[in-house]
Amino acid sequence: MPVILTAERDELLRRVASPDRNPRKLTDPATLSGYLEKLHIQHPLVPETLVLDVTDLEPQRATTVIQTHLSDVGASLRPATVAHLTLQ
Repeated sequence: MPVILTAERDELLRRVASPDRNPRKLTDPATLSGYLEKLHIQHPLVPETLVLDVTDLEPQRATTVIQTHLSDVGASLRPATVAHLTLQ
């Protein structure tokens, strides 16, 4: 089940610069800003895709939303098909 986590630009820039961020991840807000200007998140065009804005969500709440979505669509899930390669 595709899950796309999004957040507002300012929040993304704040998070990437966090001193608690894993140093193996991107930590430079300027680099992220450049990516955000040129790129956008692609996601599969399948009905079970969940796009979740986590700008104001605590991690536990986001987990609950994802688990609820999985419970709601779980019975209808099938193995990935070529449709999962068609991106928006």
